Amino acid sequence: MNPMFSYSGTFNNVTQVNSGLYGKHMRNKRGTHKPALLNESLQKWVEVAERSDLFADIVIIGLKIKKASTVIVRRYENPI
Repeated sequence: MNPMFSYSGTFNNVTQVNSGLYGKHMRNKRGTHKPALLNESLQKWVEVAERSDLFADIVIIGLKIKKASTVIVRRYENPI
């Protein structure tokens, strides 16, 4: 594979992959020729991941609010 064309991800419906059998090569993105279907266990994992992402977002927002309030209190106590 020419390093000039090396990239990560999908660009213009083409993905670069590195498989054990074929090595580095380019292929069309999944679902181009036939529908890309998820099996039942992977579909369940998608649902779990979406819920856990929601909880993670709530925690991150809470931490940002706590950090911001701590900074405000410290500046009030010790103005610069």
